[in-house]
Amino acid sequence: LFAGRLNKVKNVDVLIRAVARLDEVVLSIVGDGPEKENLVSLINTLGITDRVNFMGIKNHAGLVEIYQKNDVFVLLSSGEGGSNTVLEAMACGLALIVTNTGGAGSLVRGNGFIIEDITSKLLEEKLVYLVKHKDEIVKMGRESRKVAENLSWKNTANEYTKVYNEIMNQVIKS
Repeated sequence: LFAGRLNKVKNVDVLIRAVARLDEVVLSIVGDGPEKENLVSLINTLGITDRVNFMGIKNHAGLVEIYQKNDVFVLLSSGEGGSNTVLEAMACGLALIVTNTGGAGSLVRGNGFIIEDITSKLLEEKLVYLVKHKDEIVKMGRESRKVAENLSWKNTANEYTKVYNEIMNQVIKS
């Protein structure tokens, strides 16, 4: 699954090329953007229209349902400010394959793979591994859910409160 704006920085074309070489993989793409026409053309050229589903823009409820019907979330962005879609995918228990941009790499803790070099060959290797080790997808999905639960607003607020109290205690002592 890929969910996000379809622009060049997301490298969805790399994902499509990797999927084209893996007959057992079906790709769902949620979103829209300036690259959609080019991506549709690439899919047609590669002859994989039967294995790629363009789902358009979805509301939050529809997106949750789509996350839950997939196993792996892929974000190959070469520039990201911090992706809500990665967090949403984790909350829905998906394994991850992400680039280390916008903090996405810091969310991978036994729940997926970080791709350092954005190539379809490297991505293909990770996808082949997951296809051959479906038990790893389940395990990584569980880990994603655990990591996401620890990133709740309540837990984040508690961590900020601890830091604030530590600073205040140091100021009061000095």
